[in-house]
Amino acid sequence: VGSGVGSKAGGEGEDATLKAIMAAYFQVQEVYDILDLDRDDCDEAIRSLNTFLDASGAGGRSLDNVHALAMASLVLSQKGNSRNTELAELSEASGVAARDIEEAILMIQKTHQTVKNTPSSSDPVACFMPSFCGSLGMCRALGMSSATEAIAIQIANNATKSGVCARRNPRSVAAAIIYLTFNLEDQKKTQTEICKVTGLTEVTLRKVYKELLAGHQHIIPQDYTPKVPVKRLLPMGGLASSSTTPSASTSSQGG
Repeated sequence: VGSGVGSKAGGEGEDATLKAIMAAYFQVQEVYDILDLDRDDCDEAIRSLNTFLDASGAGGRSLDNVHALAMASLVLSQKGNSRNTELAELSEASGVAARDIEEAILMIQKTHQTVKNTPSSSDPVACFMPSFCGSLGMCRALGMSSATEAIAIQIANNATKSGVCARRNPRSVAAAIIYLTFNLEDQKKTQTEICKVTGLTEVTLRKVYKELLAGHQHIIPQDYTPKVPVKRLLPMGGLASSSTTPSASTSSQGG
């Protein structure tokens, strides 16, 4: 019988999000009553905040921070509906400093833009990789050159076609491919550096990286000569690999 620690942690995360949404709801409701705002704006504000919290996580957020985010969501929903309440009015009615509301507006806008630009986990790595490299700015943050990025995208395309890591989450595969490409190009990056930028755990990165190496014959472009031979990246005992193309079936997607 499992310890239940994982499900407990997941439950605590859901509880934190729910509490944040409820705090925001009552904050918006109070300001709605005080300023006699439009009900549609208030409903849209809660939906917008819910999207933000799902994307960014609610863990560790203080009540003051949630209240600022609630007012920021209200400002953005009003703008979307061509209505406007002065920031000073919202600040006075809610008790939240105008500066905090402005900072929260920028946070929400940035997160919503990232969500808009990020492919879903059901997309193949071939679709996911360019966005991961470009829109999220990950490779730029790691110092990846455009030539190295192009190799990474080729490897991603081949991984998708051949079914290597087909059961893995595309985000995990993309991160591991970038780590692999850095190694092939002799541009050393630590696992910690990769994980800090991609949000992956080192355990997951190592697992997916190992699977990529096991299928290296299927994913590394034939016309590409790595600066570091693949055999030098393999563990001392080698890796179990198949001469046949891996199955591309995807009944489930792991980490």
